Amino acid sequence: MDLADEISYSLHDLEDAISLRMIDKSMWMDYFSDKSHLFEACQRSSFDLTAEDVADKLFGRSYLRKECIGTLVHLMITSVTLQVQHPDFKCGMLRYKVALPAEVEALREAIFSLVEDKVIRHENVQLLEFKGQKLIVELFNVLASDPTRFLPAETCKKYREAEKADDKKMRVISDYVSGMTDEYATRMYEKIFVPRKGSIFDRL
Repeated sequence: MDLADEISYSLHDLEDAISLRMIDKSMWMDYFSDKSHLFEACQRSSFDLTAEDVADKLFGRSYLRKECIGTLVHLMITSVTLQVQHPDFKCGMLRYKVALPAEVEALREAIFSLVEDKVIRHENVQLLEFKGQKLIVELFNVLASDPTRFLPAETCKKYREAEKADDKKMRVISDYVSGMTDEYATRMYEKIFVPRKGSIFDRL
């Protein structure tokens, strides 16, 4: 799952960034001007694109972009290997880990670094991330301040049944908050903190 997340963050976030025009062709070419060897190192029967080929597809028509992202995803998925992580374990899940070969991982990391620089660290994205963090922290603090008053009945029951240790009870609240969708969390936040929002008849 960790590797799947890394591939997704690198490639699908790249696709979104291009669609939103946060990354353009000149940025791509400038960034990969001295990294074109990364594409060449990954070439095989199922992947023969150069940095320029990838740029032409990514910044061409939308169907070419999707096709190119699919090709890069296919390259990474089909390159996955099993590596020994902890040789002392006999259980396969503990002994092995999935990983990309060095040359494919280098390409993935390079693409992710571009996305991180141009998208993840962008001030608008950072503002949204801060707002989301603030929302989650404040929701948790309210629920933890008086759980039996604010938690929904089913979660409140779990809270009461949890072991008396504070961390066990706090885990119930954490699980409740982490299980919220963005929309649900926003509606709950507004119901609690925005004076003109929310009534006893509102359903979250």
